Amino acid sequence: MSRSSNAPSRRPASDKAQANLGAALANAKSRGIEIPQPLSPIPRDMTFRQWCEHLAAERSDPQTGEVRPGLLVDGKPFTLDDRPAMAWLYDQIPSTEEDAFRRTLVLMKCTQVGFTVMEMLAAIYLGLKFAPSTVGMFLPEVELAEGKSTERFMPMVRSVPEVHQLMMQDGSDGSGPRRGEGNVRRRRIGEALFLFSHTSGKASTESFPMDILTFDEVQEMSLAQLEKTRERMSASRVRFNVMGSTANWPDSDIHFWFKQGTQHRFHTLCPTCQARRPLDDYIPACIAWDPETRDELTQQPGTYRYVCEAGHWIEDPQQGEWIPDNPDAWIT
Repeated sequence: MSRSSNAPSRRPASDKAQANLGAALANAKSRGIEIPQPLSPIPRDMTFRQWCEHLAAERSDPQTGEVRPGLLVDGKPFTLDDRPAMAWLYDQIPSTEEDAFRRTLVLMKCTQVGFTVMEMLAAIYLGLKFAPSTVGMFLPEVELAEGKSTERFMPMVRSVPEVHQLMMQDGSDGSGPRRGEGNVRRRRIGEALFLFSHTSGKASTESFPMDILTFDEVQEMSLAQLEKTRERMSASRVRFNVMGSTANWPDSDIHFWFKQGTQHRFHTLCPTCQARRPLDDYIPACIAWDPETRDELTQQPGTYRYVCEAGHWIEDPQQGEWIPDNPDAWIT
C-alpha cells in the first residue's frame, strides 16, 4: 500500500468559514437567539472505521422490535473481526478536509481481499463528510461501472436505512429533488453526488468537476487515462483519490503508482520467534505440510499451514503490522 500528499498541507478555506460561523452562532446564543442546526449524517469527529462499525451494528426494527443485522455487503453482515489486517487500511481514509487535501491512497493487492467494499464505503463516507461534494467512481469499462452501481453499491446502501433515506433524485417533470435512488450512472445521497463512470471514453474522463475520485481495477487503465481523470479535481477543496488493483506488469498500471509511494507491506508476526516478514518474500517456503493438524474441510489429519522462515507454525497470518519500505514518499 502507498499513501501520498503531493503538496504541503494547508488549512482549507472552509475551515476558516466554519470558524467564523461558529463564532457568530456562539454570539447569537449568548444573546438568547436560538438557531436550528442542520443534522449531519456523520459526526465531525467520527473516523471512517468508526462509521463502518457503527453501520454494521445490529439494530431493532422500530415497528416490530425485531433485531436485524446492520450493514450488509453482498448480502452478508459487514465485519472486520475476521480481517484484522484490514483495520489499519480503514484508518488511512481521512476524516477531515485538511487531511484529505491532495492526498492519494494506492493499494496494490491480490484478489478478493475486500478493496471494492472498502472503496465503496469510503466513497459514501467522504461524500457525506465533505458535502456538498461530487464523487467519481471509475472502472475501466462502462459495463463494469453500471454493474457495480446496480449489483453491489445499491444493495449495500439499502441495507442501511439511515443512509438510504438520504437518497434523492431529480423529478422527471422538472419539479426538483425528491426521494429516489437515481439511475445506474448517477446517485445522490444527501448533498453528495455519486457518478459511476469509466476511463475508456474521452467525455467520461474530462466532463464534470469532482472532489473525490476512486479507481477500481487500475490494471486495465492507462497512466494517461488516470492523469486526465484526476484533472477533474483541480478546482476542488478536497482533491482526494484512492486507487486499487492487482498488478499486471512491473512498472505499469497500479505498480507504477505503488512505487511512487510509501510501499507499506504487511509483515506477518511469528508467535514463536517474534520474527516479522511479508509472507510473499519467501514463497513457496512460507507454506509447509503439517501431517498432524486436521484439515478444516475434510477433518482428516494433514493440511498445509503458514510458517516463518525458521519453520515455526503461524496460526494467524493476519497478526502483524504494516511497515513502509519508502516512508518518506509522497504517496501512501
